[in-house]
Amino acid sequence: MQNDISVAALCLNLEQKLMEVWNNELTLERYRKVLAEFTVFAGNSSYSQSLGADFLIARFTERGGLVSTDEHSRKEETYFRCMRMLAEYHNFGIIHRRNDFFGEIVWPGPFRQCTEGFFEAVIKEGLSYGYVTRSRMIIHDLLLFLDARGIHTPDKISVRDNDEFIKSFYGLSPKGIETKLCTLRRYYRHLYLQGYIRVPLAERLPKASIQGRMAFPTVWGQDEIKKIEDSAERISPAGKRSYAMVLLAARLGLRIGDIRNLKLHDIDWTKKQISIIRHKTQKALLLPLPEE
Repeated sequence: MQNDISVAALCLNLEQKLMEVWNNELTLERYRKVLAEFTVFAGNSSYSQSLGADFLIARFTERGGLVSTDEHSRKEETYFRCMRMLAEYHNFGIIHRRNDFFGEIVWPGPFRQCTEGFFEAVIKEGLSYGYVTRSRMIIHDLLLFLDARGIHTPDKISVRDNDEFIKSFYGLSPKGIETKLCTLRRYYRHLYLQGYIRVPLAERLPKASIQGRMAFPTVWGQDEIKKIEDSAERISPAGKRSYAMVLLAARLGLRIGDIRNLKLHDIDWTKKQISIIRHKTQKALLLPLPEE
C-alpha cells in the first residue's frame, strides 16, 4: 500500500505502468485522459479512494447524473474502471485487467462513509486483494437488498432484515455461505464499533460449521478413483491440467503441495521421470512419469 502519495504522483506511476503492460494506444489514451482530469480535480491532495469517488460523482453530475447499473456509456465505464484500477494499484500494487463493470466504488450516500471506512480498515490490516474484491461484492449485494426493502441508512438495519438477507444464501455451498457470513460479521462489527448501528448485528449472525459437511473421504477405492479419472474433461487446457493433477495424485500418491509446486524442469521427458524435493520431508524423490 502506497501511503500518503499525491494524486499527481500516483497517476503518473500508474500511467507508466500501463505503458509497460498495454500496447493498445487507443485504450491508453482514454485512461490518460481520465488520469489527467483526476489530477486537475485533486490539485495538491494526497490520494484516497474517497477522493476518487468524489471525482466520479462530480464528473457525472456535470453530465446529468451518475449511472451505476448495467445501462451505462462506454465513457462512464472507462472512468469507473480507471478509478478502480487506480485504487487497486494504490492499495495492492497490482494492475488487474478485466472486462466487467461494477459501479460499487461509489457507495450509496448514507452508507458511503461507513463502507469506505470499513474497506480502508481491512486494507490496512493487510488482507488480500482477493478478500477485498469478494467482500466488495458481498457488501454490494447487501446494500442492494436493503435498498429494495426501503432501508437507506445503516441505523435502520434490523435483525429481521439481516435474517432475510441470509435466507438468500440458500443453495450456496457451505464454504460460500461461510465466506459471506464472515464478511458480514466483520462489516457489522465495524459499523457497531464506529457507532453507525446500535444493535450488535455481528453477534446475531449464525455460525457456519462446514467441517463435517465438507470433509473428503480419507481413503478412495479403485472404482472411485477410476470414476474420478474418467469424469475429467480433457479437451480444454484447463481440463488437461486438472486431469494431469488427478493422475499425479492417484497414480503417484503426490501430496497437493508437491503437485502445486511442480515445475516443468522437474520433468525429464526423455527418461519419463519426475524428480522433486518433497515439501513435507525435504527429501528428494524420483518417480516414473505416468503414460497418460
